[in-house]
Amino acid sequence: VGLGALVQMALAGTLAALAFTGGLTVRWVAVISFLNGCAVTLFMPAFSALIAVSVPKEDLHSALSLNSAQANLGRICGPALAALLIAHADIGWVLLLNTLSFGAVMLALLGVRGAPAAAKPAVPEGVWAGIARGFQVARADEGLLMAMGGTLAIAVCIAPFTALAPVMAIRVFGQDAGATSMLVTAQGTGALLAALGAGTLADRMGRARLLEVSLLLIGPVAAAYWLSPSLGMATVAVLLLGALYMLTLTGLATLCQARVSGELQARIASLNSMLLFVGFTVGVWSQGALADRLGVRPVMGGAAFGFLLFTVLLRTLRSRGFAAYET
Repeated sequence: VGLGALVQMALAGTLAALAFTGGLTVRWVAVISFLNGCAVTLFMPAFSALIAVSVPKEDLHSALSLNSAQANLGRICGPALAALLIAHADIGWVLLLNTLSFGAVMLALLGVRGAPAAAKPAVPEGVWAGIARGFQVARADEGLLMAMGGTLAIAVCIAPFTALAPVMAIRVFGQDAGATSMLVTAQGTGALLAALGAGTLADRMGRARLLEVSLLLIGPVAAAYWLSPSLGMATVAVLLLGALYMLTLTGLATLCQARVSGELQARIASLNSMLLFVGFTVGVWSQGALADRLGVRPVMGGAAFGFLLFTVLLRTLRSRGFAAYET
């Protein structure tokens, strides 16, 4: 986890250095963004596993929800603070401040005391062997298989709304970048509010019931967002959608971590993240391409209703997967 923070700090520092020297171009931003995405993909599973071994199992859902809350708070406050600073200072200084902020992460990690590390095998497991082992574990556990299947389906059918906000604001409603910011802020606010209340909701409803309700509601709410007749209604819908998106992903991630041993938590978290990122990429590309030919509302709304159908079938045919969440 510390290595991941150092890599991201180095990339942020490179971005700041390019800004100071006048070499910051779109190409460099794309390259550094790609490398940062690789770093996040590689090290976030270890971060999730660290959370899992640092808190009691019964508090895992609340811990992951709080982690999501701070991430969404950063998504809301970070760009707003950056815009304020850029208006009064050179962008290089703003990027340097972002680089230095990773120091706070490093200091926080120094104070973390998780569970003792598991003994390493005499013969290190190969990458592909480890991936195959992770899939074997998932196939053997109905609850785990349900969680990963749900993550992939959400990534393909629902998650593209986070990247296609400009399409909704500009192409559908004919508005400007301000409308895009409104939709993105509403989505982040909904996710933040849900993250703060997830622990209380789980205590009152039960984790399995909360996950089930969230999965059943997110499809219709996503459809309502894409079919909204006005920007105001779309803003309200995406606020609810952001909340449900956070609740479903946190619930499914908790299920993945809670059902495996500490030895496999990072591996399963990595597989779950892979399904999310790959599914998201496929969903954005495929829905965007189809929307160019068939229209935004029919394609995106159809994908949302498709996810609802998937969830109903999953609930009907594999109901034990939901019940297994409580064990």
